[in-house]
Amino acid sequence: NTSLAGECFDRVINSVGDSTAVAQALLEKALLERNANNTENSLRLYKRVAENMAGSEYADNALLAIENICRSEGLTDDYMAYMAKLGKEESKSVTEKEDFYFSSAQQLYFDARYDKALGAMENYIQRYPEGRYVIDAKYCVAECLRVAGQYEKACDVYEEVIESGASDYSFPAMQKFADLSYSLEKYKVAYMAYTSILNGQSLDDALRFSCMTGRMRAAFKAKLFEEAADVAAQVEKSESCGDDLKREALYVQAKS
Repeated sequence: NTSLAGECFDRVINSVGDSTAVAQALLEKALLERNANNTENSLRLYKRVAENMAGSEYADNALLAIENICRSEGLTDDYMAYMAKLGKEESKSVTEKEDFYFSSAQQLYFDARYDKALGAMENYIQRYPEGRYVIDAKYCVAECLRVAGQYEKACDVYEEVIESGASDYSFPAMQKFADLSYSLEKYKVAYMAYTSILNGQSLDDALRFSCMTGRMRAAFKAKLFEEAADVAAQVEKSESCGDDLKREALYVQAKS
């Protein structure tokens, strides 16, 4: 019973004079609070051990737990400030600090906690504008903005990723930039983005056909009728083209 266990640890903490026993009880109580998602209480208890048992194995365990909590909750600035308060700001190298900031933001992103991930990634970029993970971070920012429905801002950041040069994110950024531009009725921009994808990428058949379809629709909406007719003919002749899309492609050719 978690509640009963907590009461037992409280009795040890409040009535036992042995500092080792108290430290053990504090660590156990802090873990209970952490498992119950009471982050603030958990940190308070771990900090009590870190400060009262400095230099001991118990303090080391508490500091490791504090780091893990701050990493998983995106409390990177709070962690760094706390380490400075303890006089341990040099316990991490410059590289390790950068890794800490990015890995914390990345974990939030992987956990689909996009609101927190957005703030954490932006904080990383602000601190390390030339950092080793800045392209990764910008792509994650764009994704968080897209999920939040902030399509204009997402497009701006996808464009930054694209303009940064070749990377693992260049293609997905371009594809999402094209799709969002179309949804924002920026049809000429979308047409140019789809064209760039088709001209510059080795695509599987399904993805190539999807981009061709997007390019056809964007060209037609942008009143680039000659280009729309040309792409519509390619769509119509594709083996991937179903009946509904074939009718759409024929309509585009007729109206163009």
